[in-house]
Amino acid sequence: MLGRTLVVCLVIVLCAGRAGATSRGSGLFVGGAPLPVASSTVDIDVRLGVAHGTVTQRFHNGRPEAVEAVYVFPLPPGAAIETMSARFAGTTVRGVIARRAEAAAAYQEAVAAGRAAALTEQERPGLFTQSLAPIPAGGDVEITLTWRAVLPRRGGQWELAHPLVVGPRYVPGAATGQPTVGSGTSVDTDRAPDASRLTPGASPNARTPYQVTLQLDDATAIASPTHPLAMVARGDAATITVADGTGDRELVVRWASSHPDQVRALVEPAGGGAYVALLVEPAPAPAAPRRAGRRWVLAIDRSPSQAGAGAAIARAVGHAFVAAMPPGDTVAIVTLGAAPTQFDGGDRAALNRAIDVLPTGSGDLTRSLAITLGRLPRDPAPEVVIVTDGLVADDAAAIERAATAGVAVHTIGIGAAPNRWLLAAIASRTGGVTGVVSSIDDVEPVVAAAIATDRAAPVTVDWRTPAVIDTEASAPRVGPGGAALYVAVDPGGIPSGEVEISLGGRKLRARLERRDGAALAATWATLRVARLFAAGDRAGATALALERGIVTPTTALLATTTRASEPVRSIIAVQVPLPVGTRLDSLRDETVRDFDDEGAKDFASPPRPDPQPTGGSGRGGGSEAGGEAGGDRDAPTVARPPAPTMATEIDAAGTAVGDDDGDRGYASVEPSRAADAEDAFTADGGARRSVTVVGLALGVRLDAEVPAAVIDVGRYWPLPRLFAIGVRVTGIAAPVDADPLAATATVGAVTTARLPVRLSFGIGVGWSDGLGAAYDLGVVIGKRGLGLALRFTALAGPAHASTASAGIEAAF
Repeated sequence: MLGRTLVVCLVIVLCAGRAGATSRGSGLFVGGAPLPVASSTVDIDVRLGVAHGTVTQRFHNGRPEAVEAVYVFPLPPGAAIETMSARFAGTTVRGVIARRAEAAAAYQEAVAAGRAAALTEQERPGLFTQSLAPIPAGGDVEITLTWRAVLPRRGGQWELAHPLVVGPRYVPGAATGQPTVGSGTSVDTDRAPDASRLTPGASPNARTPYQVTLQLDDATAIASPTHPLAMVARGDAATITVADGTGDRELVVRWASSHPDQVRALVEPAGGGAYVALLVEPAPAPAAPRRAGRRWVLAIDRSPSQAGAGAAIARAVGHAFVAAMPPGDTVAIVTLGAAPTQFDGGDRAALNRAIDVLPTGSGDLTRSLAITLGRLPRDPAPEVVIVTDGLVADDAAAIERAATAGVAVHTIGIGAAPNRWLLAAIASRTGGVTGVVSSIDDVEPVVAAAIATDRAAPVTVDWRTPAVIDTEASAPRVGPGGAALYVAVDPGGIPSGEVEISLGGRKLRARLERRDGAALAATWATLRVARLFAAGDRAGATALALERGIVTPTTALLATTTRASEPVRSIIAVQVPLPVGTRLDSLRDETVRDFDDEGAKDFASPPRPDPQPTGGSGRGGGSEAGGEAGGDRDAPTVARPPAPTMATEIDAAGTAVGDDDGDRGYASVEPSRAADAEDAFTADGGARRSVTVVGLALGVRLDAEVPAAVIDVGRYWPLPRLFAIGVRVTGIAAPVDADPLAATATVGAVTTARLPVRLSFGIGVGWSDGLGAAYDLGVVIGKRGLGLALRFTALAGPAHASTASAGIEAAF
């Protein structure tokens, strides 16, 4: 009878767990209870081709206990965060710049001491992590950040691309087996050692509402391919508002300059000198005559995560490329990750049919590039066009693979949240061009830009009157319809007069215009820090970032209060929306293709990446496909993971770097805090580490119908998915029975999904006045490693005995 009762209880508990797991609505859910919801208000002011942004993020906690929130969020490609302030319970504290390792350690110390704290860190250009605690029970915390980014101009149009969501990234490689360094849904791997910091849980039911206001000082022909715009124009200036209640795609706004000149020059006083800025905006030129006889490789990403809308856009890009290819050119059309073999240009109908039947490929972009680019013909070498979303976790390795091919690689981004930084970096490193298809109307112009001859020319500046030093440029070359920004320092005073530039044989002049409040000093620092990282000067970049207060791969912003707050009871990884058009089933099921020996050999020893590959003007950001995206699972309440013993830090290129100069690394969690907060079993596809379980229970020996006490000890090791495997030893004492002692030793498995329920089962041997076979079944109801345990243990054969018990079980 008791055995039947246990079975009924087990079914009820499982049903309750399933109900909690399928909760629907905005925000983050665990067991049906809403957890912190992030909403964002963004104000952006664009001056001289530079966006100055202020983003305010509000976090609400509907739980009856204080929590800590970890939130991964995007900003425009190459955006540099400059200030951060946090408002806790009516008190506002401002962030202070520090070396990343020191800021992380100070944050951990403040939270452990019960003080309110906020920490802003950069994971990739345009991708950041915000940690804050505590969010009081039923209360709010507000974070305000300011940032700046140099914007691109193509075809005579300026473009602001602001991602509103972090796309799920494909995570290649084998698990490191070390404690994860972040709170994401993926474990860290040998090829993506910070994958857990790049993979927030994603759900089609999550919502991140955005309200965006955009101020343009010089604009006409304003339009957006992604969102409806509400505009108020005042002469050349315009105010634009955008409301997005979901936040499941990037916001793209484009406009043309209403300024009649092709060069603008500004001067801003600073101390005893001044900063001088020069913006070059060549007018679009008529299309150059088409050159025939080139060879192309069109490599289209056909990974399973591209199923649906992504595949349709990729096919449209392919068809547009075939239509626009000049007569006499030839092309090999392949799935990205396949070797190009047959080049054809005459039968365009056959080329279009080939695009429609391309086989499925792999989400492993780095390995796919190794295959496709490693087997290119060399006489003559073709130009390569890659169509992909670039959503991978090993960004730096992918950039290096493309750079070692020795050919121009053009990139065309697709999807609702492409990794623009990676795509721009690949094109910049290889001499290609990059573009993103934000709507079907973008297909033809983006393809035309890839086919057109590169007509960018170097810019020579004659500053004339200003005696400038330390010039920083967003790009060394500029083509028709593009733009380049130059910012320099004049230590001798406030210059006046004219500046002259030489561009492709043309002479252009501009008169210096004094403008206070243009923030040229901050723009100069942003450009210089990016250039120093690209050049490998981490020490110089870090020193300047600390001086000017810029968040970089080696620096972070920390804000703390001085008085104690409500103690944190749990840690929440805030879930993000799933980018529109992304299919959860494809993300979950995506696997890496098997490659032949030659491809594996080519991939085996990738060259060491530069500290921070960048794309020309420092464009970057976006976000990521594949791997375990979290799907529509309930986002877990997670503990802050311990850092590796030797501090490590992942730079902007995604490279793991040793703590050789004292300015990198994640601080270790205090053991007492980690033990208090960390669950022994996790929901990210397995236990983070081996786990010991200890149980104490009271029950009844069913065979003798007498009371019994039970103690059991087990040890489990993680499997790749939802189980851990291990051994369990159980001792049973029934003093009033003729055979008072029994014991079992079983081998079995335990589930690791973060539901309120954990199941275990095992088979093995047992003893009770004789040796026999044994099995056990159990269910634990609880959280953070402690719960109510219901267990059934039985011996079969000559040593027949069965025991049902209820008690407590701890996992640590």
